[in-house]
Amino acid sequence: SVLIQNADGTRNSAANPARKGSLITFYLTGDGIPNTLGIDGRPAAAPLQRPVQTALVSVNSALVTLPYAGAAPGYAGIMQVNAQLDANTPSGSLPLIVQVGSKSSTPVNLFVQ
Repeated sequence: SVLIQNADGTRNSAANPARKGSLITFYLTGDGIPNTLGIDGRPAAAPLQRPVQTALVSVNSALVTLPYAGAAPGYAGIMQVNAQLDANTPSGSLPLIVQVGSKSSTPVNLFVQ
């Protein structure tokens, strides 16, 4: 299961969907080679690492804007993605897919009002 947080920091779910046009945050592993080398096993700190390969996120097959995709501050080996939903995003349970370089994630459900 993937932790997706709504803009207010609450967990995204069918009972607590994200608002259209809002920012969501989620966490994952497998972001590939970072642009700078950290120290293995140590929590991420400034300057935060970002994947060398381009990160893309699609919601319901439409690309969304990524204000940030990189190391999760204070955690080791975890990528944080902040994604801006479009104001015209459909409502319901929508597939969210992350792609870094040529590798794509399995779709997860994002719930939108």
